[in-house]
Amino acid sequence: MSRLVTGAKAPQFQVQDIFGNAVDLQALQGKKVMLSFYRYAGCPLCNLRVHSLLEEAKALKDKVVMIAVFQSDSEAMLKFVNRQQAKFPFVADPKMTLYRQYGVETSWMGLLKILAAIHKPIIAMSKGFLPGWIDGPINRLPADFLIDENGVVQTAFYGDNIGDHIPISDIHAFAG
Repeated sequence: MSRLVTGAKAPQFQVQDIFGNAVDLQALQGKKVMLSFYRYAGCPLCNLRVHSLLEEAKALKDKVVMIAVFQSDSEAMLKFVNRQQAKFPFVADPKMTLYRQYGVETSWMGLLKILAAIHKPIIAMSKGFLPGWIDGPINRLPADFLIDENGVVQTAFYGDNIGDHIPISDIHAFAG
């Protein structure tokens, strides 16, 4: 599994979201896409990030198609993540096929590094995002990919710790 780099062609995929709707990267040619990879559905940090993206969804509507991938199954995602009322597709990938395609990694050091940013889990839990069951690797690092209208990766952001995502300002700059 190797990391993608800026300028690489985004690996194509056809999957279903947690509601059974088709999510086809090839069909999104002509649109800008933000593809985000998360840990498990009960992860407080992941749910805090989804919450932040949902707050931005109105400003980004019609500019960027957002897709969120979790290593959990659909049942866990419906229980934890979807309580935020999805405004963009949530994809369950418990076999981690997309994670391998996009070179999304695990790291024990990345898990430990969150201790330096302990305020993030505290913020997540204060907003009601309490830990749920863990499915898949607990040390999964997040990753975000900004893919242009031609299916080319404009930004490949691999998180340094379990709560590290591309800055929201970068998403807005990409949206134009």
